[in-house]
Amino acid sequence: SKYLAGGFENTPEKALAYYKRAKVYSVMGCIEKAKSDLQEAMTIAKSKDIIFFGTGIYLDMDHYVKIITNDLVGLEGINDHCIL
Repeated sequence: SKYLAGGFENTPEKALAYYKRAKVYSVMGCIEKAKSDLQEAMTIAKSKDIIFFGTGIYLDMDHYVKIITNDLVGLEGINDHCIL
């Protein structure tokens, strides 16, 4: 868990960092933590016009929020079996 939390305080690309960590949490069965990180990524994204989404990829806020919303919907109904 300390490895997943490291670096978040200083990264300028926090929305992407939260998004990626949410993906890791979901694979690990930490559905509630994944949802929380996706919500945080969405909050950050809604305060920006353009959001970094990966190497050379930038999205406008509407597209970014749509991706996160789809991910949140995909986690609905999945039980949390977090090992952390």
